Amino acid sequence: VSRDMDDQVPHTFDDVRFLDNANSAYAFANSSLLTLLLTTHALPARLRSLKHYFFLDRSDFFSYFLELGHSELKKPAKSVNIGKLQSLLDIVLRQPGSVAAEDPFKEDVKVVMNEVGLTGWLMQVVNVKGLDADGGSITSYTPAASVIGDDKDISGFDALTFDYAVPFPLSLVVSRVTLTRYQLLFRYILSLRHLEQLLVSSWIDHSKVTSWRHKSSDRRIEDWKRRAWCLRSRMLCFVQQLLYFCTNEVIEPNWTAFMTRLSEAEALENVAEGGKVKRTVDELMQDHVDFLATCLKECMLTNSKLLRINSKVMATCTMFANYTASLSRNLAVSDPDLAKTEAGKT
Repeated sequence: VSRDMDDQVPHTFDDVRFLDNANSAYAFANSSLLTLLLTTHALPARLRSLKHYFFLDRSDFFSYFLELGHSELKKPAKSVNIGKLQSLLDIVLRQPGSVAAEDPFKEDVKVVMNEVGLTGWLMQVVNVKGLDADGGSITSYTPAASVIGDDKDISGFDALTFDYAVPFPLSLVVSRVTLTRYQLLFRYILSLRHLEQLLVSSWIDHSKVTSWRHKSSDRRIEDWKRRAWCLRSRMLCFVQQLLYFCTNEVIEPNWTAFMTRLSEAEALENVAEGGKVKRTVDELMQDHVDFLATCLKECMLTNSKLLRINSKVMATCTMFANYTASLSRNLAVSDPDLAKTEAGKT
């Protein structure tokens, strides 16, 4: 080592040059890691892929997947054939013209059945971790055994979620904890989509089945049918508005703000004069966590009171939709006009 180079190397921690060298090394390492994440490993493209699958953005593929897998998903969660659902998902993702068909990361999406119901899991996290006081500070997602026992009979629709393989170093940003946040939001959006589908099917029955279309001579039956129609219409309107609120009023604006900050980090010359760092990987990771935490909080998934109310309303709407066929049969028996018609046929 030359004498000139040796003079530039600090020999004690008190030397001012020691801190300057450490800051310069940190700035260089941070800039290199940001470039690796944003450019080499295409973090923005990965995040857009996550949005397609977990927030059902441009979800034409998912509607087709639910249609194909309906017979399997209506079974109890423990009886669902995950391999069959995975095969159906692979077929759907490769359909020409689908958004997912052009996604280079579609091989990383896997079907998973969660043994715990969404509301029970969130309630356990809220009660243990205190999310009411600090919306979104989820650090552990392992529910208690009692919660698992309470949800042993949930259906495939309630248990369905996706997993996503994230390679290193992208796993620094999309960690297992952040991926679980994506799964929680996905399961909530899926529950709204599925309930909307049930209520639409109920509306189709109300429009086509003879017992609903026939105008009875009994005024009480007509009043009852009118109340049922109004109730179904209000339920469907509520579910659609809630789904619109969560996707268009919560997730989309927060997503846009997050991606704007990510674009700024990508365009920024990361190291300023004097070796100071303008944008760090830690800040990028925190932006991602804050985005998901805000979405969870504004979708009302971190407040125990709202969770209870939402659970009761959703359960009531689901019960009404599931009993439509039974109501149609009872209506056919109760209507004296239809009863006479059936008696005449026999």
